Amino acid sequence: MADLVYIPIYFISLLICIWTDYKSNKIKNVLVLILIVSYILLTYFLRGSPIGLVNILGLFIPFILLFPFFAMNYIGAGDIKLLMAIGFFLTSKYIIQLMLLTFLICSFYILGRKMLHKQRLTYIRISPFVLLSSIVIVPLIFFKVI
Repeated sequence: MADLVYIPIYFISLLICIWTDYKSNKIKNVLVLILIVSYILLTYFLRGSPIGLVNILGLFIPFILLFPFFAMNYIGAGDIKLLMAIGFFLTSKYIIQLMLLTFLICSFYILGRKMLHKQRLTYIRISPFVLLSSIVIVPLIFFKVI
């Protein structure tokens, strides 16, 4: 039952991050910090347990995997921070699946856009694709399908 509280907070936080990304082309550090702190507090008060190693690993996996792409200017720091916060929420068990699905959906979008408009994309926001992936992955986690 406690998991039902996490899902709306997760999606509301994600929608706020997407909105700020579109509004200012940034995912602000304070939003990511609020997302992480809210998860820590919820976990402590609803489950009576502190965060675990899988949460910490979920936080660092996106950073470790995506930092080389950030260094080459292929992905923005805000996208990495958002995926780190989501990794903290979803744990190391699910963040890699979410990232793979996110980049797969994003790749299909880029290919379709290229085929239709015959133009090169110079910038793309990843946060909406994170939302689409979350819509698929989070219910599967909740209903213990994956």
